[in-house]
Amino acid sequence: MKGIITASKLVSSPKEIAFPDSVMTNLEELSGESGKILIVYASNVKAIYFFSVESEVIKIGIKIYPLTSRIVAKIMAKINEFANKITYSTGLCLVDDVCVWEGFLETRHLTRSKEEVKNLLKEIEEVQDVAIEEVPH
Repeated sequence: MKGIITASKLVSSPKEIAFPDSVMTNLEELSGESGKILIVYASNVKAIYFFSVESEVIKIGIKIYPLTSRIVAKIMAKINEFANKITYSTGLCLVDDVCVWEGFLETRHLTRSKEEVKNLLKEIEEVQDVAIEEVPH
């Protein structure tokens, strides 16, 4: 049966991790004309995600409390003020009163400077801190 999972492999050590040729072929197809792929490792779910991107990428980290669907909606509304697309986002509460929302955006989708973006996000009452960094190569 042809399923959704296109490759799987069991290894005895992280040092043995290598992607099968079929995965590499799919990633080459995914990368498109730019050849760029954003790789995100989400430690909370032990997953690796791959996203085709056409430009450089920034990571926005927001320390926030509480992290509710209403507050995530506020974050997304603010993001719509300075970007027309978000590549990936996630949120997690680490301890009782410390939550983090993180998102990745292509710089080509930004309509404001990083400093303006930071100030817009700080307008959300529940936001405690905002960090913006370029995703390294």
